[in-house]
Amino acid sequence: MKTNKQLKKQFKHIEKLMKYRKVDEAILKSVEGLIGTDFDGIVDWDTDLTGLDSLDQIELIMNMEKDFDIAIRDEEAEKMMGEIFTPKDIKRILKDHYNIVDIKEERKEKIDKINEGR
Repeated sequence: MKTNKQLKKQFKHIEKLMKYRKVDEAILKSVEGLIGTDFDGIVDWDTDLTGLDSLDQIELIMNMEKDFDIAIRDEEAEKMMGEIFTPKDIKRILKDHYNIVDIKEERKEKIDKINEGR
């Protein structure tokens, strides 16, 4: 039988996996909520975000913090504002700086590493 400490640790791990399972969806939904009627068409990975004003960019970064339970320092936020041109850039930043990836992508990367070793 597992102790309370072990169960809490397992639950936190499962909770984290569930959150990261929907990384792609959360990014696109956040962008879609921001740009709303400002842009034409559907939001996809190549949607141009260069038209966002600084308040929208700050809101986008705040959404990232909330959605993925991370803390982004002001200096990092300013740097990010100059690096976000598409939703694909948001995904890259989350992966590179915070190790947040979609579960499917993480599995694919592990399989690719295993195949490289053969």
